[in-house]
Amino acid sequence: MKLVISGKGGVGKTTIAAFLARALSKRVNVFLIDSDPSMNLNIMFGIKRPKPIAELKDIIRERTVINNGLYIMNPYVDDIIENYSAKIGNIKLMVLGTIEKAYSGCICPETAFLRALLRKLTVKEECLILDTEAGLEFIGRGLAEKFDVMLIVTEPSLKSVETSKRIYELSKDLGIKRIYCLPNKIYEESDLNFIKNNINFEIIHALPYDNKLKEIDTKGLTVFDINSKFYKDIEQLAEKLLSISKIQL
Repeated sequence: MKLVISGKGGVGKTTIAAFLARALSKRVNVFLIDSDPSMNLNIMFGIKRPKPIAELKDIIRERTVINNGLYIMNPYVDDIIENYSAKIGNIKLMVLGTIEKAYSGCICPETAFLRALLRKLTVKEECLILDTEAGLEFIGRGLAEKFDVMLIVTEPSLKSVETSKRIYELSKDLGIKRIYCLPNKIYEESDLNFIKNNINFEIIHALPYDNKLKEIDTKGLTVFDINSKFYKDIEQLAEKLLSISKIQL
């Protein structure tokens, strides 16, 4: 299963990516990719951040750039996968980092290298989770091509709903087989009803608002320390995703 997690900034993508990795790692090996410019997914696991791939500028240019501004589109990346990821149990974490020229249609060396890296991972890894940057930028870079499932995280607000609908429409061209809305921060039934009444694609599950999650930042807890209702719902979501992967993809 190759899973993309997207949505408006602040809706909880990174938290969901980390907890899903924990839940899925009980059943399969998980390769988790942090492509958010904030690069803080490692905090969720209480580990030092691996060196971001985009900062390997000498390696990237050596393997991608040839004369006259042309780029090699399939550079060697196998050693990068092994040497620049951190291992937490059955989870491996890689950080992509910030690309300075991340504009739509840009084929800069960093973008070419990261695309090649993700293509390799989609073939190599049993379960791949991509935590995207906020909004629509990741679509222009084409980093989510060849993935199986996209979860568009949506909180009960007009801005979040509108961003989710735009991501849904634009993501259809990426070849992703299943695209779902994932409501998050649901405090009461009216929150979920708001999303249901304003979204135009399938809802896969709904995650509750959980004040306990603040303890990751305030008390230094990790995803392995929290077993509240939020995590129980994440486990249910993980089972749904595994079923989808086995039956429909």
